[in-house]
Amino acid sequence: MSMQAPSGLVTVDPQTHHVVRDLHLAEGNRDHSFTVLESFSQLQPIDTQQVCNLIKNPNTNKQFEPKV
Repeated sequence: MSMQAPSGLVTVDPQTHHVVRDLHLAEGNRDHSFTVLESFSQLQPIDTQQVCNLIKNPNTNKQFEPKV
């Protein structure tokens, strides 16, 4: 499932039910505006995809969190 959102295209990853989306790294300015430093297009939830597969295991009810 995909939809256009204010941030751009957002797609639900069928394997993890997390979203694939654009990410923008920005710096806040004193005048309350932002300067975009870098943009990443359609980032996959690769940290969760390594441990969660709801297609193969649809009854999984565990919360998967990335290790930092």
